[in-house]
Amino acid sequence: MLDRLGDASRAHRPVQPDQAGRSATAALVRYLGSDAARSQRWIAPVVLYAAACAIFNTGAAPLLTTYADTTICLLIAAIWLTAVVANSEDATKASITAVTVGGPTSLRLAKLLTAFVGCIALAAFALVMPRAVQTHPGRTTVAPVGASGTGTTGGPIG
Repeated sequence: MLDRLGDASRAHRPVQPDQAGRSATAALVRYLGSDAARSQRWIAPVVLYAAACAIFNTGAAPLLTTYADTTICLLIAAIWLTAVVANSEDATKASITAVTVGGPTSLRLAKLLTAFVGCIALAAFALVMPRAVQTHPGRTTVAPVGASGTGTTGGPIG
């Protein structure tokens, strides 16, 4: 069908429900991430994890042992970071956000997704660290990324 402005391909198409849900979730994750970043409670677990990665990457230990040690520290930092993101809003603000996004379940899932994104960033740091300091000969594997909750482990890199 043609409309007054031209052909149908240029006509306004409504946003698909799936796309609207994804953009709303992305906006909520950005909001929660900025809210957690403003609180500055994330600094302690990130600094602790960076220090642990630096300590475990100084020696000439086998790379698998280094990844195992940093993965244990990643678990601790991930739990701490998740608690920081989950508690970044006070009760009144959290209830207002829950009403705005459509319920407390959506808010909790978005907080979990925000914490997961932060944990993936920490795992990526641990993955790159041995190559950056060049203390380990041989090949680097993707063990910390698999251990961070993605459910899979990758093969060797480089």
